[in-house]
Amino acid sequence: MINFDDLFDRPEQTPPLELLSGGYRNWNYRLLPTEQLEQPDLDRVLRLSAEPEHLAVESALLNYLAQAQPELHVPRVLHQLPGLLITRFCPGELASCLDKRLPDVELNQLGQMIGLTLAQVHALRFTHNGFFNQQLEITEPLEPFAEAWRGYIYSVMTTEPARNRAGETICHQVLELIKDHGQLLDGILSRRLVHSDFNLKNLLVQQNPDWCVSGLLDWEFAHVGAPLQDLGNFFRFEEQLPFALLEGFLSAYQAEMGPLEANWRAQAHLLDLAALSGFLAGATDRPKSQATAINRMQRCLDYFDDSEKL
Repeated sequence: MINFDDLFDRPEQTPPLELLSGGYRNWNYRLLPTEQLEQPDLDRVLRLSAEPEHLAVESALLNYLAQAQPELHVPRVLHQLPGLLITRFCPGELASCLDKRLPDVELNQLGQMIGLTLAQVHALRFTHNGFFNQQLEITEPLEPFAEAWRGYIYSVMTTEPARNRAGETICHQVLELIKDHGQLLDGILSRRLVHSDFNLKNLLVQQNPDWCVSGLLDWEFAHVGAPLQDLGNFFRFEEQLPFALLEGFLSAYQAEMGPLEANWRAQAHLLDLAALSGFLAGATDRPKSQATAINRMQRCLDYFDDSEKL
C-alpha cells in the first residue's frame, strides 16, 4: 500500500550480525563491533527467545553470578528487555568443536578446568530446591527433592505423547527402573545451584598457553537442585569423550567438592532420566532431540541391567 522506503531514510549501515552456533531453544547473534554503537570496540551477543520469562530469569541469574562468584566466567548482562538479552561476548571456542586427538596431557588439563568450573557453580548454596522466578525466589519448589524428581519422571512417562514417541516398552522399563532403584536418590546432596545443561556445547575454552574455560553459557534451565544432575548431563555421552578429559574433570571436581560416592554414576543416570524425559513431553515434535533422548534412556537401562556396575 505504501512503500515507506521511498519516504524515509534507513540507517546507512546496520550493525553486522553473526549467527552463533549452539542455542537449541534460543537464537544467538554476535553484534560485531561498529562505530555506530556506543563503545564500538565492545563485542556483544544478542540473545532472542520465544519464552521471555525464561530469559528474564537467566538475566537475573547472570547478574547474581557476577557478584556471588566473580571467578566464574559467564556472559555479563548489558541490556535486557522482554524476549531479548544483550550480553558481552565471551571469547573462545566451543569445547564441543575441539579435536578429540589433542594430546592426553592437554585433554586432562582441559578436563580439570571444566571440573573446576562446575565446582564453582555447585559451591553456591540455597535454602530450598526448586525453580527461580525473575527475583530469584524459589516459586516452584522441588521438595523433598528425591520424591519430586521421581514424581516428574513418572508424570511424563505415563503420558500419551511419551508413549507414542518412546514406545510402551521403554516407558514401562523406565518406570520399573525408578520403582526398583529410585531410592538411590534419597538423601542425595542438593540445594546447590545447578546449571542443568552442563556439557561441551555450552563451554567456551581458550589455550593461552594453558587451557582455561572462558565462558559457561546458556543458563535458561538453571535451578536449585542436586549437583549430580550436572554430572549426569556431562557424562550423558561418556563413551564419545576422551578418557583423559573425563579423568581430569573428575580429579579437579572432587578436589573442590570432595569425593563422590561409590554409586554416583547410578545416581547421575537416574537424575538424567528426568532431563531426558522432558524431551518426550509437550505437543511439539522434535524428532532428532527425541530420538537422542530415547537412545540415552536405553543406555541408562542397559547400565542398570549390568549388575556388576551397581
